[in-house]
Amino acid sequence: MIYLPNTQEDAYIGYRYAENFANGHGLTFNNGDYVEGYSNFLFIILLSLSYKIGVSTTLASKSIGIISSLLILLILPKIISYLSNWRCGYIVRYLPSLCLSSYPAFTYWTTSGMETTFFASLLVIAFYFTIKEQNNLYLASLFYILATLVRMEGVLYFISTVIAYSVHNYIVMRKIDKIFFRRLLVITIPYIIAIIIWELWRWNYYGNFLPNTYYIKMPAPDQIFPISRGIVYMSSFWNSIGGISILLLSLLFVFGKYPIFIKLYYMLIQLFWHLYLREANGDWMVLHRFYIHLVPFIFIFLSISIGYIIKNQKALNTLLIAYIIGFSLYSTYHYRNNQYHNTIGLQSEVHVGKWLKNNIDQNKTLAVLNAGALPYFSKLKIIDYYGLMDSELSRMPLREVLIDMDSDGIKETKSMERFNPDWLLDQKPDLIEIPGKIIEGRLVTYAPLAKILFDNDRFKSMYSLEPIISSGQCNIFKAIY
Repeated sequence: MIYLPNTQEDAYIGYRYAENFANGHGLTFNNGDYVEGYSNFLFIILLSLSYKIGVSTTLASKSIGIISSLLILLILPKIISYLSNWRCGYIVRYLPSLCLSSYPAFTYWTTSGMETTFFASLLVIAFYFTIKEQNNLYLASLFYILATLVRMEGVLYFISTVIAYSVHNYIVMRKIDKIFFRRLLVITIPYIIAIIIWELWRWNYYGNFLPNTYYIKMPAPDQIFPISRGIVYMSSFWNSIGGISILLLSLLFVFGKYPIFIKLYYMLIQLFWHLYLREANGDWMVLHRFYIHLVPFIFIFLSISIGYIIKNQKALNTLLIAYIIGFSLYSTYHYRNNQYHNTIGLQSEVHVGKWLKNNIDQNKTLAVLNAGALPYFSKLKIIDYYGLMDSELSRMPLREVLIDMDSDGIKETKSMERFNPDWLLDQKPDLIEIPGKIIEGRLVTYAPLAKILFDNDRFKSMYSLEPIISSGQCNIFKAIY
């Protein structure tokens, strides 16, 4: 319950899309601008339906997150039972759920207002129906469809399933028979048809087969994207759950007499996801959002691997109890410096957003760094620095820029950015948000893009030298041209 007040900044992007859709303005962030600046389609549709019947988007999003997390915790023991042919002890069976429920990152994202645990739950359920004795491949295909509609990364899990299932059947049967083909078609055809229909709708509605968020994350084909942040992100996550040894330990079950399908499936989702994270350069959000859907599978196969190694039941139970306690303490210590409640910065954006809504003409345009709380509460038309809501800026090439973050006259900070201050100023926004503290005419900020803009001579000539409102690190400057 202590995490309920937490709402992640980017959750407000989905809230604004959902409320605009419910109010008849289409799936748009700015009314009339058809840009897919979200990456959680199905989640937004559910929020919109909830809003339409009188449930706030905040309450709906947190409820979905909590229900999804509970479903994961309930299904994991069943998955362990199926994989071990019901021969595992209670502690092995419930280890994944106990570890997951004590993992601070999982709890944080449960009530963040985002689709993170909803996406994870659909993938876990899809896997459950794939391995179930009755072989419910229709249901597995359905949940892979739903997962992909929530986040496109679901296709990586679907591809892993199809490859693993195909290899498993070929090795076991030593031939490709009609039964295999029928089962393969059951899981692939509905998925392919559903995704084709969705992509055709996306092209018709937005004019693109990929969301705008893709172009912001990924470089152009002819560009080299720095991967250091992606590697650091991966390393940081594995450190949060005990180090790379946990990954290696979770893979030991492949030496046991388990179906080839689950061995290959786990190795493929690990491989595909880490390749994707390297290309996407990790994630800027706290507490490893991009690993939350993978963590249940890590704990599933970690539990099976430990059970495979240690045959003595008493020794196994003792070790697992010690691991659960140790993991809980270690992960809590690892995340000790993270803020679980609304940060001061987010509270400031909420305050400033409400002030703008009550004091500024709603026909005005506001340029912002983060397209979350401030746009949601201000209700103004938005231009964002990253181009999340602008297909032109999001497709601009990455370029290396030098940023004088310390205002000491030595341009020493290098950054690969699409942001172009002249492009933003050419849009002539009525108001511009610049986060940070202004001390003796200098901007002290955590945001390189804000620093670039604040030091731009055109900005200084076009906008007021003093903000019209300032709260915390949120400053709003008004046009004077």
